[in-house]
Amino acid sequence: MVLLLVLAGACNGCRPDFPNPPDTQPPEDDSAPPVDTSPDDSADSGPPPRCDFEEVEPNNSPDTSQTLPMELWACGDFSAYLDFDFFTITPNQTGWITIRAEAATRGSSANPQLVVEGGGEGAQVLDGYLTTDPLLVFPAPALEPYRITLAETNLLYGDDYEWFLLTSLSKEPVEWDAEEVEPNDQSDEAQVFPLDQTVFGHMDREGDFDWYKITTTYEGEQNLVFDVTAFIEGSAANLKLVLYDSDGVTELRTSSNGEISYDRDPYFQKKVTGIKDLYLLARTEDDRGSRFHWYTLSVTATPTE
Repeated sequence: MVLLLVLAGACNGCRPDFPNPPDTQPPEDDSAPPVDTSPDDSADSGPPPRCDFEEVEPNNSPDTSQTLPMELWACGDFSAYLDFDFFTITPNQTGWITIRAEAATRGSSANPQLVVEGGGEGAQVLDGYLTTDPLLVFPAPALEPYRITLAETNLLYGDDYEWFLLTSLSKEPVEWDAEEVEPNDQSDEAQVFPLDQTVFGHMDREGDFDWYKITTTYEGEQNLVFDVTAFIEGSAANLKLVLYDSDGVTELRTSSNGEISYDRDPYFQKKVTGIKDLYLLARTEDDRGSRFHWYTLSVTATPTE
């Protein structure tokens, strides 16, 4: 141990004399610091827009109707008593159009209704399937403008009575195998209905009746199923079906709703024995009709024996 200390002490004079390291501190600068010109994210830039296109008052009459861009959400408020909001849309291609209003689904107190007019026809929609928010889906065979009127059904208004509206081109919401052929307004004009297929039809005008003749094909007992699709997919039609015996007079069954009571699209079953003719009348509950009042109807037969 003593030897090690001596050697260590002897090596004290062997350490080389390194120069001092250069001074790496930056020189003092008396000039002012640079100004930060980057945007300040913390600055108050106001609330973000509620939607893509906000209504601009006044738009309370057809003369002050706003042109509404399709495929974008519009929004506004029922801010006064009898506040009607008018808009105009013009599709750039034929096909189907969907018009969707939202209020309750977004937490608004508003209960909006839609009135849509085009080509000399019109329809009023108060709600949608399982919601107070109206939905209208319809074929648009021509490039023509449509006028949309939004109103508060209960004539209420206020800060929490906002609405949102989307108009868009869409595909057919239903499929079908054949189409209704006019005239079929009387039982003696009844269109032959193809069993096990789906027919697409319209209530073309107010008071329009669509009659169909159904001929059963099984000699034994069979179960007929009558099924309408309309309101649930955005049609303005509130349909009723009435089934008559072969004389076209004796009523066999009437249906104004589906398998559940709040479904407005008629559905029912009827057992029939043998090959026979039956007559089916389709009409709207309120006798309204237009291009917006469309439906599909299917009738299927299944032997029970």
